[in-house]
Amino acid sequence: MKNWSEFAHRIIRALILSAFALFIMHAQRTDALVYFIAPRMMVWVNFLVIGMCVLAVHQWYLAVKNVLPGRKQEQASCACASHHHHHSKSALIAYGALAVPVMLTLIFPNQVLGSQMAAQKGLNLTPSSILLNTAGKGIEPQSGMNAEFPSNESTRPYANLAAEMIHKPVIPIPEDMYIESLTSLDLYRDRFAGKKVELKGYVYRMKGMAENQFAIGRFSMRCCVADTVPLAMMAELGDAKEWKDDMYVDAVGEIELRSFGGKSVPTIVIKSITEVADELPDNPYVYQNPYFGV
Repeated sequence: MKNWSEFAHRIIRALILSAFALFIMHAQRTDALVYFIAPRMMVWVNFLVIGMCVLAVHQWYLAVKNVLPGRKQEQASCACASHHHHHSKSALIAYGALAVPVMLTLIFPNQVLGSQMAAQKGLNLTPSSILLNTAGKGIEPQSGMNAEFPSNESTRPYANLAAEMIHKPVIPIPEDMYIESLTSLDLYRDRFAGKKVELKGYVYRMKGMAENQFAIGRFSMRCCVADTVPLAMMAELGDAKEWKDDMYVDAVGEIELRSFGGKSVPTIVIKSITEVADELPDNPYVYQNPYFGV
């Protein structure tokens, strides 16, 4: 009886490990892994899959070994030296906690985080606030620095980017510099007031916005879906109600400053806007540029 109990535990562990490994491999093959993991973490996920496969094979091996006739006799002859205790209740809870995520992936389809999650998490309309909190408040101009865009060591890359963007007739927000560009616009918002900007993103809304306001942005990801943050710029448009949540749009307008949530927020006063459903990005999320400031 004890052998079969050991066998059952080994089989359950092997099945759970195999299910996780197969799910990750399937997600990689169907390009769905980007819904869960940032590209820079992919190499570690590959190592994780290898480890899971090795452990699963080991559990299958031990399970078969436990019920072999020779193994039964061996355990019977030295039962006094064997102390494999399994607490059924705690084991079932542990197995259930591991099995539930796998079952949920089979029940629910892979989906990109949208406006509902953005409203729950809260839109980040002032991305530079995080930078200033970590870098310190002092961004006074230093020797040899651009006085128009004062900076310190931490904010200098954003100042350099701002100095490049300010001279463009229409400031683009490229996908590979999405986070950095919006951070620079917010950090030097007073300098960019009145400048034209073009921004592509999804339509989001947040409690407290006026009827003629919504936000345009993307979810930013550092490591995995758990740390995603909806990064956006507020936008104003007379017929804002016509633009539904989660529409992917391309907007051009002038930057003006508005007060929202007790903060000064860069806002696009839209001059032209179009839905570009046929130009949806291959990757739904945006990431920090690893070469920025290098």
